[in-house]
Amino acid sequence: MKKLVFVVDDDQWYAEILANRLRQNGDLEVKTFNTGEEMLNHIDLEPSAIVLDYNLDSEVEGAKDGGAILEMLNPQKTRIPVILLSGQENIGTAVKLLKFHASDYIVKNDNALDNLAESVDQIFEMEQLAFTSQLALEDKSNLQKRWMLVWSACLLLALLLFLL
Repeated sequence: MKKLVFVVDDDQWYAEILANRLRQNGDLEVKTFNTGEEMLNHIDLEPSAIVLDYNLDSEVEGAKDGGAILEMLNPQKTRIPVILLSGQENIGTAVKLLKFHASDYIVKNDNALDNLAESVDQIFEMEQLAFTSQLALEDKSNLQKRWMLVWSACLLLALLLFLL
């Protein structure tokens, strides 16, 4: 099953370039949006990740920038990884956005497309590792429960044999 990724950028041309680069990984379905509000109207589609432009200079009156949209999304609660893109190389901005639980901050430069593809891949690899780890913990817990049942049955049997 393909993972759904939202790309939000007020520059439709750039959004399509980003989407096409991500689609090169055949496991992704990518939807593009020009405003954060438009993307939020489709959040019920439950994307696996969101790529969000920090400077959404939309011509739509009242449209919010990427930082405000990130705060509205609250990735810590929704558990949707958000990667922010920006033309700014300002470390303070990056740190601020990472404090709001952005998964990554990528500067729009010559390497942005490759950096984005790598970041998305890493996010999904980490999800897979977390899932596998959770399964291993559940297996260990189930094994411990079964061992306790066997041990309890042995003790009960020993007690019965002792009483007879």
